[in-house]
Amino acid sequence: MKRRRVLTVVTLGATAGCFRRFTADRADGPPSVDAPTVELAPGEETTATVIAENVGSMSIHTLVAPPDGERESRPVVELADENLSPSPTSVNESMPPEWHWSPPRARVTYEAPIRVPNDVSSGTYDYRVGISKETDRDSEPIEIRVTA
Repeated sequence: MKRRRVLTVVTLGATAGCFRRFTADRADGPPSVDAPTVELAPGEETTATVIAENVGSMSIHTLVAPPDGERESRPVVELADENLSPSPTSVNESMPPEWHWSPPRARVTYEAPIRVPNDVSSGTYDYRVGISKETDRDSEPIEIRVTA
């Protein structure tokens, strides 16, 4: 009789532990994104971390039209699937790529390699990070401040 009670307690404890692990990455709540501000000089590079929560899809808009149709050099934010954690379940191969997670993830990080070519003018450049989960959306810019 005592043996059954111990066995029942152990089974319930193991089941609760499995349930907790299964729901740990559950995307509850609206999507939100925290994108960094970085300051670099021409010729410098860094890696910035973007943290998104409650994510079904994500994209980083790096194609910024120059003012008045002029061609000018801009900071470069590299876009690569391998910089995402966890890896997306599918990718729309477009520019910029759109990454998808099914089911939505509680937290996604992107390690964004950023480099500033030598001929970039001083100023602030914004690259919008857009995320969504179902019909909810959020966006924040990766702000790159180029100093002389």
